Amino acid sequence: MAGTGGSKGGMTATYFERFYPHDMDGVVAYVAPNDVVNDEDSAYDAFFEQVGTPECRDSLNAVQREALLRRAPLEKMYADYAAANGYTFSTVGSLDKAFESVVLDLVWGFWQYHLLSECSAVPDAATVSDQALFDYVDDISGWSFYTDQGLAPYTPYYYQAGTQLGAPDIALPHLKGLMRYGYQPPRSYVPRSIPMRFDSSAMRDVDRWVQRHATRMLYVYGQNDPWGAERFRLGSGARDSYVFTAPGANHGAKVAGLEPEQQAKATARILAWAGVAPRPSPRTPRRPGRWRLPTPGSTARTSGTSRTDPHATKHGPLGRTVPPGPRPAVRAFRPGQRPSPRGPSTPGEGPRPLSGPWPSHRAGPPVHPPPVGQADRPARRRAPAYRRPPAGSQAGALVVVCRAAAMTWLLRSLTVLSSFEGVAGRSPPHVPGARWRCVRRWARPAGRGPRRTSGLAHENCSGSAAGSRTIGSWKI
Repeated sequence: MAGTGGSKGGMTATYFERFYPHDMDGVVAYVAPNDVVNDEDSAYDAFFEQVGTPECRDSLNAVQREALLRRAPLEKMYADYAAANGYTFSTVGSLDKAFESVVLDLVWGFWQYHLLSECSAVPDAATVSDQALFDYVDDISGWSFYTDQGLAPYTPYYYQAGTQLGAPDIALPHLKGLMRYGYQPPRSYVPRSIPMRFDSSAMRDVDRWVQRHATRMLYVYGQNDPWGAERFRLGSGARDSYVFTAPGANHGAKVAGLEPEQQAKATARILAWAGVAPRPSPRTPRRPGRWRLPTPGSTARTSGTSRTDPHATKHGPLGRTVPPGPRPAVRAFRPGQRPSPRGPSTPGEGPRPLSGPWPSHRAGPPVHPPPVGQADRPARRRAPAYRRPPAGSQAGALVVVCRAAAMTWLLRSLTVLSSFEGVAGRSPPHVPGARWRCVRRWARPAGRGPRRTSGLAHENCSGSAAGSRTIGSWKI
C-alpha cells in the first residue's frame, strides 16, 4: 500500500510517513509545498520573476494593476454579485478587504491552474471594459472565494497554515501605492473565535526527517506551479527517493507529465514498491541469447545460428560462449510426460520421454533445452535408497546386536577415555579398578544466554586406584 495525494494531500502523506514510518510501502506526493521557514519567502519572489515569458508576466501584472485602479466600479459590481448570491464578509471583515484579496491572487491563480499557452487570452489592460475585467478576475481568482461561504470549507487548512504549515508572502512592487491591506496572513481567514499560535518547529522537524530518513518517497512538481517554489528536497540520508519536475506543468502535475526517462523511472519504482511487475511492451525486441522454447510435437535444433531468431548470436544463455559446430537437438515432450533422469538415449539426442502422469497440480512438464555441453555427459547414477530389514529376520537381529555393541563401546569411550583430556595434553591412562569423581562447573560469559545453554563447561575429575595411588586430575 502506497500513500499518495496532491497539494495538501501530498503534504499529509509525507507527515504520515514521518510519524508512522514503514506503515506504507511508499509515498507518492504530488505538488506538495514545504514552507520550512515561514518568515523567509524569497523563493516565491524569484519564481514570479522568471516563470513563463516576459510578455505574459507583464500582461498579468498590468491586468492586476488595472483592477486596483478601477476599484470603485469593480467593487460596485462585486457588491451586486454578493447580494445576488447571499454572500457575506464577516470573516475577512469587509467587502473592500475581500476585493483586494481576490485581485492580489490573480497572478498566483493564473500560474497555479493555467498553462503558458493561455497567456494569449489575457485581456489588454488598456482597452478592456469593466465588465470584461470583472469577468476575467472572476475566472482566474473567483470573487466568491473570500466570502464567508467560500472560506468555510478551507478553515481547517488556514488554521493549520497559521499554526504549523506556514503560508507564502510575496512582494508586489508593481502594485505599490494601490494596496490598502497587502497580502493577508492565514489569521485573516479564520474566525476570530478560534485561537491560533504558530509553532515554527513543526515544519523544520519534517523537513529534517525527509532529508535524513526518506525511504521510498517520490515527489512530483510542476515547473510553472508557484507552490513548488518551496518544495521538499532530499539529503544524503534519503534512500530510494526521488524529486521530479514536470516541464510546463501547473499545480496538477502528475507522473504522466514527466519527461520519458523520468516517467519510466518513476513508474518502475512505484511498481517495485507495490510489488507489481511491469508489463513488457509488445514492440520491445527480445534480448539476444535468450532461449526460445520449441513448439510441442516438433524438434528444434540449436546448432549454429537459428534461422527463425534474428537476434540469435554465438552467445548462449547467460552470456556463455557456444563453441562452433553442431549442437544436440532438443526434444519437446507431450503433456503427461517428463524427462528421464537416465540422460539421453543416444549421443546427440535429447532426454528420453518417460511415460507416466505428471503431478496433478502441474499442467505439464517444463520444456528446457539441455545446458551447453551437458547432452554428451554420462548420466550420474544415484545410490540405492536404504531399506530397513523386516523385523524378525536374521539381518534385523544382526542390526540390533551391532547397534547394542556400538552403543556400549561408545558409552565406555565417553566415560573413561574420550571425556577427559590430560593437563599436559595426554589422555588419562586406563587403570583397571580406578574410581573417578568429577565435578562440573559452568562458566557463562557476561550477558550471554541462559546459564546451562551457553558458555564453557569445566569438569574437574580426580581418581585413585587400589592402594590409594593418585592417578591425576583431568579437565574437559
